[in-house]
Amino acid sequence: MGLVFQNPDHMFFADTVREEIAYGVKNIGIENGDAVIDAALRDAGLTESADLYPRWLSRGERQRLGIACVVRHAAQRDSA
Repeated sequence: MGLVFQNPDHMFFADTVREEIAYGVKNIGIENGDAVIDAALRDAGLTESADLYPRWLSRGERQRLGIACVVRHAAQRDSA
C-alpha cells in the first residue's frame, strides 16, 4: 500500500529524480536497489530525467514519478 498525493508538488523532497525513487528503496531495504531504481525510471519513462531536480519536470512527469515511487516499492516489498 502506498500514498500518492493528487498534487505531486506536495510529495517530492530529494534533489534528483533518482534520489526520490532511491529514498523508498533504501528505507524499505529492497535488495538490488540500483536495478529496482533503474526499472522504476524506465517504467515511468523518466530514464533521461534521472539527474534532474523533480520540480523541473512537467506536471505529468511529476505525477508519473510519484506513482513510480509507490508502485515500484510496493511491488518489491510484496514480492519479498
